[in-house]
Amino acid sequence: MGTQVHRAAKTAGQVYIYGGANSRGSCDRTFEPVLHGNCRDTCERFSGGTRTDLLQHVQKNIDDLIASQEDMLQSVNEKKAYFQDQKEAADIAATIQLVPHYKNKLSSIIKQMQGINKRVTKLKQRALHLKELRTMKDEQSRKDYERQLNQVYQLAAKPPK
Repeated sequence: MGTQVHRAAKTAGQVYIYGGANSRGSCDRTFEPVLHGNCRDTCERFSGGTRTDLLQHVQKNIDDLIASQEDMLQSVNEKKAYFQDQKEAADIAATIQLVPHYKNKLSSIIKQMQGINKRVTKLKQRALHLKELRTMKDEQSRKDYERQLNQVYQLAAKPPK
């Protein structure tokens, strides 16, 4: 409202504000009665410039606090990311430490597979050899049978001519 408060007086339940600058810039020295129900206007008249300064100061403090909290939040997020990276690095290191163990397992499996391959190859050769022997034996038996059959035909009585 632009009124400068010089002095307040209270008489018989009413509050009077003394003095203030009028629209011409001169001071009229009258009492303006203020009713109890209009406390907001009274507060505004008493605290006009002080309140805005205080609000600006409080707003600045709040802005500083918010900036500080944002910095703190960013720092916490960075630390969180750092520790997550450290945990992932530890997991990777643990996995890398298992590599020699699995390499040894792989080597033993390869040796076993090579041994199995050698045995299979030997068994295939043996089976082939046995098949050849069986074929030869079957051929020999067939020849023996034919020879015996020939002998029986030769020994059999021939009709006279």
